[in-house]
Amino acid sequence: MTEKDVKNHENLEELAGELEEKEDLEQVETTPVETGSQEDETAANSDFFQQWKARHQAYLASKKEEEQEGEAEDQPARLSLQELRKSLRQAEKKSVESADEPVKKIKKNPIPAIVIWKSLPVFFVSMVLILASLYFISPLSKYKTITVKGNTHLSSNKILSYSQISSRDYALTTFLHMDAYAKNIEKTSNWIKSAKISYQFPKSFTIQVEEYTKIGYVETGGEYYSVLSSGNISDTATESSQLPKQYTSIHLNDRVLIQKLVRQLAKVNPNIVANIETIDLTPTKVTSDLLTLTMHDGNKILIPLAEVERKLPYYEKIAPQLAVASVVDMEVGIFSYAQ
Repeated sequence: MTEKDVKNHENLEELAGELEEKEDLEQVETTPVETGSQEDETAANSDFFQQWKARHQAYLASKKEEEQEGEAEDQPARLSLQELRKSLRQAEKKSVESADEPVKKIKKNPIPAIVIWKSLPVFFVSMVLILASLYFISPLSKYKTITVKGNTHLSSNKILSYSQISSRDYALTTFLHMDAYAKNIEKTSNWIKSAKISYQFPKSFTIQVEEYTKIGYVETGGEYYSVLSSGNISDTATESSQLPKQYTSIHLNDRVLIQKLVRQLAKVNPNIVANIETIDLTPTKVTSDLLTLTMHDGNKILIPLAEVERKLPYYEKIAPQLAVASVVDMEVGIFSYAQ
């Protein structure tokens, strides 16, 4: 039985009690009247009582009319009392039946499929944002492996420092700025001809560099600096103990002349260039830029700086014809003679 049924039952019982009390009061009021009528019969012979009887009969007649009117008014109340009792019994019966019945579960309407499909993009975007936030918070976002390839003269750590890639940088930041890091390497070192950074999933980066070739060395203050095929001089010195057994020593103090010489030699067969031991500037009245090339095979070549690209390749055909150490004069025309 629910709390609501209990309350209705109590209200019906109170109303039924009030109606029963009212009926008892009416019965009590009518009893003295009947007793009075009996007493009137015993006093019928008295004159005084005759007058009182007349008045009393008139009173009874008026009382009877009032009782009839009261009965007409109380009849709906009595009927209502029966109805209330009947309602009370029905309420008790229903409450017992409802208590015996099992509680039925409220069925929830299923969510329409279209609503689910429309909510999927929102759910997907939310999950991506949550996962991205967790990723950037974790140390995994900064973990990356970097490999340097193509370097011969510069160490991998040196190239990595030139790129300005920090271990504290996010892997995503490194990926988005790969071209900028590659340009940092090219601008910082004279050795680097080109640099390119590539990405391999999930967190591997490769720095592929191409270095300028080394033409020779220039000596400055007892230190040797590499002369590169770009015409520039390396910013790092090479100790004499680390010099190769066979190299080209360039004795030119003017950097502009060195750049011109390198541009000329870059178009000559590398085997001929590698055979040059020293390059000295030996100007004459006729040729101000005359060079003397001392070869590792013992021969010497006289050649103007402006004509190195055009005349020096002929030495490859002349050298096999020289039986002794000779001078190959290319200042005006080409001829040779013994030293």
